[in-house]
Amino acid sequence: MASESKWCAAGFALLAGVFLGATLARQRGREMPTGSPPVLAVGSRRGIDAGSENAVSAALEPLTEKRLKERVAEIFSVGYLTLMAIIQGAAFAALFLTIQQERLFADRWSLHACLALSQSLATGLTVVIVTHEYLMLTVAVRWVPTIFDTLIPYLLGFGEIWMAIATGQRTSWWAALATLCAVAVFAFWHTRARTVPGAFSDKHTLYKRNRSYIMTQIALCSAMLLVSIAAALLNSRRVCPDPLNIGMTLGVTLMGVCIIILGTLNQNKLYDEYGLPRLRWPRSLHRPTRSAQNCEGS
Repeated sequence: MASESKWCAAGFALLAGVFLGATLARQRGREMPTGSPPVLAVGSRRGIDAGSENAVSAALEPLTEKRLKERVAEIFSVGYLTLMAIIQGAAFAALFLTIQQERLFADRWSLHACLALSQSLATGLTVVIVTHEYLMLTVAVRWVPTIFDTLIPYLLGFGEIWMAIATGQRTSWWAALATLCAVAVFAFWHTRARTVPGAFSDKHTLYKRNRSYIMTQIALCSAMLLVSIAAALLNSRRVCPDPLNIGMTLGVTLMGVCIIILGTLNQNKLYDEYGLPRLRWPRSLHRPTRSAQNCEGS
């Protein structure tokens, strides 16, 4: 009964998230009432021009090349962030419901509780990593969206929600992580392929550095994919004890930490390159700078 209620609650959270995301992301054009054009004499150029002007003025925003590019750039960030916010919220809700209904931490010092704790931390970190990477993506670059840009967030959400529901299990959780890593590899590759040198103006070094960081993240996700597949196969044959499961879970969690560290380093270098202020450690509180020492000496 607990398993059935868990699936029902997670399914409800997912359906609610998808419905809300579709409602927010869908942009409805307002239909403005337009009257019939006035009856004019045949061949009257003035009447034809007036009718054309009325038709154009009846449109809320007549489409031009510049306006189309502006709309594409706007919907890129709004659409991505709306989808990711809803999907990530559904994943967190599924994780919380799983922990609460399955009572994963009822036995505080058991190996199963330690395994569930490590899986919970890994699942929560996954949600943070995906959210952070998409925040940086919408800040740094833009491109013309395709069906893949709509499909990838849902596939990532599928893997995250599956991980959340399977927390406390062995084979299913590793299979979910393997699915998520496979999608993440494709998502990073898609980002690398769609990012062109012109996205960073004339800063070609910044473009090459961004591609290098993404390639390293692809390598880490590929390593996590291989570990997940191996762990799923071992657990399916019941030859993987809990201590080994916990160790492998902590290992892939460390790889995930490396992914988010690489993303943060790339973000900081991007901010520094364009002169944007960011959070720094207050070194001046620890020791005075050379300019301050010169001022004191003078």
